[in-house]
Amino acid sequence: MSGLENNNIWYYRNTIQALIYREINQRYKQAAFGWLWSLIRPLLMAIVFTFIFGNLSGLYSSKIPYILIVFSGLLPWELFSNVLIKSTTSIIRYKKLVTNISTPKYLFPLVASFSCLFEFIILFTITLLIFLGSKFPFNTTIVFYPLFCFFVLIAGLSIGIWLATFTIWFRDIKFAIGNFLQILILITPVGYSTISIPKEFSFITDFNPLTVIMDTSRYLLLGVNKPSLANMFSCSIFFSILLITGFLFFNYKKSKFVDIL
Repeated sequence: MSGLENNNIWYYRNTIQALIYREINQRYKQAAFGWLWSLIRPLLMAIVFTFIFGNLSGLYSSKIPYILIVFSGLLPWELFSNVLIKSTTSIIRYKKLVTNISTPKYLFPLVASFSCLFEFIILFTITLLIFLGSKFPFNTTIVFYPLFCFFVLIAGLSIGIWLATFTIWFRDIKFAIGNFLQILILITPVGYSTISIPKEFSFITDFNPLTVIMDTSRYLLLGVNKPSLANMFSCSIFFSILLITGFLFFNYKKSKFVDIL
């Protein structure tokens, strides 16, 4: 089967497992604190968000501990942003494998995306411990959170697969994505709840599909900010179309990857 791609993903299950392990291992190789580094950024963000929006802004008045509001937003945000960054740069980072083996090219964005679940599980565990420490009751809908996490991963991949293709030709994208996310987090209700947004500014988040994701996370964990079915449906359709068209475009351009890389 040399030189040919077998598009049966199950055929490559062992390859996928090995690449995911390699991805995680390389990420923390020779780091003194290892996987603990995956907690530093979200913890610092949680402290800043809690201090600014929870204490200084005067926007918050709920009885729910604000740290839970923040972490219920950070959970999907960290997964989404990590998947977006890793999938965008996946073909560039795996260029030796892309150019030397017959493994389907789409596996590399998938591997990069699913490897992000490692950091997510750690952050989710910390969130559960904070729930226990604050003695705030779990919402029964938390049982649906794993399914929700898969949707968040798909949302990040739906954009990342497009950018992964364009990055082959425009390498500046891998630098611009970080700046883009710094702006996006400000107009996405990550560190604050949508019910805290004054009506005159609500238009900023109303047209952001990630708002539905943040609201869904808070509803599943805290029982607040329940998104409407119409918004959930629109969000699902939006990211589904992005994902399907993204993979079609990726598949159309993949024959040129080797020549450019």
